[in-house]
Amino acid sequence: MRILFVTHHYLSGKGGGIFASRSFINALAETGAEVMLLYPVKGEERAEEIDPRVRAIPVPYALPRWKKGLDLLFGRIHRYFGVLEPYLDEGYDQVVFDTCYPSFRMLKKVRKAVPRIVTIHHNCQWEYARDNTSRALRPLMLFWLRRCEGQAVRGSDLNLTLTPEDRELLYRMYDPGRKARIEVVGVHEYRRLPLPPSSSVTDPVFVISGNLGAKQTEDALLPWIRDCYPVLKQRVPDAHLVLVGQAPSARLAALCREKGMELIPSPPEMEPILRRARYYICPTDRGGGIKLRIMDGLSHGLPVLTHAVSARGYHRFLGKGLFVYEDAVSFGKALDEMLSSRIDAEAVRRCYEETFSFDACVAEMKQYLSV
Repeated sequence: MRILFVTHHYLSGKGGGIFASRSFINALAETGAEVMLLYPVKGEERAEEIDPRVRAIPVPYALPRWKKGLDLLFGRIHRYFGVLEPYLDEGYDQVVFDTCYPSFRMLKKVRKAVPRIVTIHHNCQWEYARDNTSRALRPLMLFWLRRCEGQAVRGSDLNLTLTPEDRELLYRMYDPGRKARIEVVGVHEYRRLPLPPSSSVTDPVFVISGNLGAKQTEDALLPWIRDCYPVLKQRVPDAHLVLVGQAPSARLAALCREKGMELIPSPPEMEPILRRARYYICPTDRGGGIKLRIMDGLSHGLPVLTHAVSARGYHRFLGKGLFVYEDAVSFGKALDEMLSSRIDAEAVRRCYEETFSFDACVAEMKQYLSV
């Protein structure tokens, strides 16, 4: 089996999309497939933590900003025009587009050369762009994405999503007749690692993690601090809240100082911080896909309190350590339920391993792509 894998995600550094893409690429290599990878780069960076059996080709996009702006204006929303085509004659059995972006205006060319097209949707990309793109670029981005994503759904032999909710959203937006094949593949670790030890903390330490500089994170976090943090302090007066993640804004840093919350920007490792925690909170109420940050809490056996939007993909943990809210009132009720519940940390960790382990990803790739 020869697979050409074309991703929109950078593969160096940290981030949910990066981790998810790595898991698919490495799991495909583990199945025994011959994998050729085209991936984007900035400058001299190169893919990190990719299985050495994968033939990885970096694809730069070294254009001035004005040229990139023109590309976006005319719908050139990825860097693979003129790059992908030469590889189509190398006898691949499948082309896998990692997100809908690199498939745009490529499907007809690929269809003539390769028997099978697969698109992995990390979320409903239109929904994600709506909540994460700057106001100036948003209308143009959403215009092209509706066309790009719809063509990918309808033109792929197989679409894979990370959550059932995203599958239903893609059907509703682009294929109400449900003629396309869309399967839920989930998300997983990108390598085999032993589970970290479960937390033994008894103090009321709550942790929120994620890319604090991301628009969807800050846009959700600031209202949460205003509306829900007072509820937390009312219920648990001695609660200590730790915010941890990349690139917090000056506005968020100032708010943390004002409220007495601990802020840890861009830590090299999450493990020492999670070992200090007793509870995990995910207040992100926008964007699509699955919020991988919740895996931080579940892998340590921590009870997780999350907004309903961020609960997507974690349905197996409902009633087993996952508590869901939608507004400040339901936050208080879910918090009370979490605080009064007896959580079996080891059962949470076992469920985590069954659901999110690298071996589970290999099994999914064998089922859907090793044909």
